[in-house]
Order: sequence, then structure tokens, then C-alpha cells
Amino acid sequence: DRSKISKTKFTESTDISEDHTETKTDKENVGDCNTNLSEERNENFWTHFLEALCQCKDYASFKEKCKGIRMEDVQGQERSILECKYTVDQKAIDLCPDDIPTTRAMFPTIVRADGDCLPGCGSLFIYGDDSHASEIRLRIILELVLHEEYYMDKKNLK
Repeated sequence: DRSKISKTKFTESTDISEDHTETKTDKENVGDCNTNLSEERNENFWTHFLEALCQCKDYASFKEKCKGIRMEDVQGQERSILECKYTVDQKAIDLCPDDIPTTRAMFPTIVRADGDCLPGCGSLFIYGDDSHASEIRLRIILELVLHEEYYMDKKNLK
């Protein structure tokens, strides 16, 4: 199902506990990218992994590193702007047409506008906050690389 967002988690070859903190071994493991996916990691972990991908010299090696990553699916959550205390983006709401076909009240919310606004929105949808942008950016990369045949199909590019 393409509507699911892939949730990518990394560990060494064994599972780790929730109170696991990043170690040098984690960073070394990022370099070889042959990882088994599991527990939550912090933003620094994802940044190190993205930096490791940037070290690839060509697309073939980049794709090989991406293939070594195991992915778990995760569903976004229904979010209430009132319960989560999000800030309504008044500029965006003013741009929304009045005839959006929905039976629910929908409110655009403010996310960081630092170049991570799309990953920030994905983070907000999945985790309820926009602080997991590097992880979402990595998921976007993996989705595009591992399913390039769908994105590069000439029928889809018209």
C-alpha cells in the first residue's frame, strides 16, 4: 500500500533498549549501512546517516547503501489542533478555498521553515511534532531510490 509512510529505524545486529544512547559503534554502523531496523534514534543519528550517504561517489554505490536498509511501515495519526496545541498558519488558511470537499474542519499548522518544511510536515503527521525532519528526509530519499521505476516511468512523467 503506497499510502503508508516507511518508518526507518537502525540498530546493530541485535535489538537495543529504549534507553539506548548513540555510541561510536552506531556511527560506524551507519557507514556500512547493512543494518537491521528497530528502536527510535535521535536527530543526530539520522544526520550522520545522511552524511554517510553524501560520501557515495556515484549513484550505483548510493543505491547499494540504500538497499541495505530494512524499512518498517508506520501510519500517520489523526491529530487535533486543540489537543496538540499547534499554531494555525493564518496566511495558509487565508489561501485555502472555501469549497474544499470535506466534512471536517481542517487547519493548516505552522512548521519550521528552514528547508525542512516538507519533512517537518511528515514528522508532524507521524510523531505529532516537527523535530524528526532528518528521519523523514531519509525516508523520502529511500522511497525515491528504492522505487525509482515508478518515479521514472515515462507514463507517470507526462
